[in-house]
Amino acid sequence: MTDHQAKTKKNIDHTVFPQIAFVDAMSHLVESYQALEKILDAICRVDIEISKEEIASYTEEMCANKAKLQNHPEPISKEEVYKIYADSLL
Repeated sequence: MTDHQAKTKKNIDHTVFPQIAFVDAMSHLVESYQALEKILDAICRVDIEISKEEIASYTEEMCANKAKLQNHPEPISKEEVYKIYADSLL
C-alpha cells in the first residue's frame, strides 16, 4: 500500500467509522497524558527529611505567632497544628 493509499484509507475510515477517529484521537491523548504525568511527577517530586523534633519546633513557632493563626477559620490546638505538619511532611 502506498503512502497515498494509506492516507486515503485512514481518511475514509475516519469518515465512515467516526469511532475509529475517536479511538485514534484518544490514544494520542492518553500517550500525551502519560508523558505529562511523568514530567509532572519528576518536577513535583520533593524529598523532605525532617524529624519529629523539627516538626515540634515549627509547631511551637506557629502557635506562638498569633498573627499567622488569625486567618484560620476556627481556633486550633497545638496538637492539631502538629498533626497538620506531621501528616504533610512525614
